[in-house]
Amino acid sequence: MEDRRQPAAPHPGVDAADEGRHRPPSPPPPGWCEWWSFDACAPDGSLGLFVRLALHPALRRGAYWAGLVGGRRPYLLVRDDDLDLPTWAAGLEVRGSLWAACTCEAPGSHWTLGLESWGVSFDRGDELDAWDRERGGRQGLALDLSFEDEPADGGGPCPLEQGWWRAGRLWGEVLVGSGGSHEELGVEAWPAVRRHCWGTPRATAWSWRWSPSEGATLCEHGSSLPRNLDGLPKADGAMVATRWAPVLATEPAGWRVGRALARSPAHEVGWLESWYPPPGPAG
Repeated sequence: MEDRRQPAAPHPGVDAADEGRHRPPSPPPPGWCEWWSFDACAPDGSLGLFVRLALHPALRRGAYWAGLVGGRRPYLLVRDDDLDLPTWAAGLEVRGSLWAACTCEAPGSHWTLGLESWGVSFDRGDELDAWDRERGGRQGLALDLSFEDEPADGGGPCPLEQGWWRAGRLWGEVLVGSGGSHEELGVEAWPAVRRHCWGTPRATAWSWRWSPSEGATLCEHGSSLPRNLDGLPKADGAMVATRWAPVLATEPAGWRVGRALARSPAHEVGWLESWYPPPGPAG
């Protein structure tokens, strides 16, 4: 994909040295993790996508998630939580059941995202199967995306760990399917947000929401997003879930991640996300 746009000015408050990987304490504490995530949605709310790469040095493993959801199309999920930890020379490129790379092209300004993988598709109404055995159809997903920071759209610290969030715009192409049967989706100036955090996450449940005008909000379990009986985020007074995109995490083991494409009463689109510990014997 040829990108002819001029790079944005670096986002104020972003230390170039902090865009990349951080060396954990030696030896790495159990649970210490570093992760990068990118969430975006079409301006009309018809589609949403996300990418998350997490590195777990104590386990010497990496985890990569990507998802596409919206409208009446199936929820398409790519998840591999058992990737080899990339070498320092490899940066944020992972290989295994998939190939994926998150590349900082210009600190505080420009990232590119690439993916070639098979994913599992869940029909509308069957999204909770992503918390079970991920039984669904098999479909290819490829990403060729460019994230541009937009300092005027906001940014701030991440209170859960060291790190921050930054608003921006997403551009590029998404390819769904394979061979002669595939669909090309153009991404042009989608509102988006990226997060980069590192450290030992808190053990309590937490929630997060983001919309272009309100920015990102994180909270502890005591004020977390209301959820339905299945544990998926439902609404928080500012945003209402329109399509669910849950993920089952294996680190922390068994945590359920309730993600949802959402819309505000003013019809602004965004994302909701809640992390919940493994259910008890009755869960």
